[in-house]
Amino acid sequence: MHTESVADDAREALLAKQREINALIHDLTDLLDTAGDSANRSRGDRYGLSTERHSQAGTLQELHRQAHAITRALAKIDEGTYGGCDSCGSTIPPDRLEFRPWAVLCVPCAAGT
Repeated sequence: MHTESVADDAREALLAKQREINALIHDLTDLLDTAGDSANRSRGDRYGLSTERHSQAGTLQELHRQAHAITRALAKIDEGTYGGCDSCGSTIPPDRLEFRPWAVLCVPCAAGT
């Protein structure tokens, strides 16, 4: 869908973002795995710790979603379909791909409309 140089530029950006996200996933997973036991903490401290872990788990889930989208976008480059919406097949605007090179859905499909 896009020229080869655009796909090459996108691949570079995607691989850099993939490395960044994988490092964040690793660090956050380690943090969650090594978080201290809350048994000897006050109720307020346990609540704060629980809230923080919940937030970190949500962040980890979002990072995994982004990692999946990056893997899909890289596959689309290999397939020659990068820049096309996975849902409706329309062309994803270049501005969207520049801002979010891992976008695999056009704005209407991503918004569910």
